[in-house]
Amino acid sequence: RSALDAIASWDGTADADETGLTMLDLWRSSLHRTIAGAITAPCREADPRFRYFWMRSEEPMRRLLEERPAHLLPRGYASW
Repeated sequence: RSALDAIASWDGTADADETGLTMLDLWRSSLHRTIAGAITAPCREADPRFRYFWMRSEEPMRRLLEERPAHLLPRGYASW
C-alpha cells in the first residue's frame, strides 16, 4: 500500500529522494525480468549458463503488454 501511495503522490520529477519514481523503477525492472525470463526460459533449460541482456527493451515490452500474446504469458499467470 505504501508503494502505491508513493507512486500516486509522485510529482513526476526525477529527484534523488523521490520514492514514487524508485517504486516505479523497481516495478518496471521486475516486470521486465518476469517477461524476459519467460521468453528465454527454453534457452536456460538448454544451457543453464545462458544469459541475455535485453538492451532497448522498452518497445518490445510495450508491444508484448499491448498485444498480450497467449503463448508468451509467463508461467504461473492466468492472464496478462
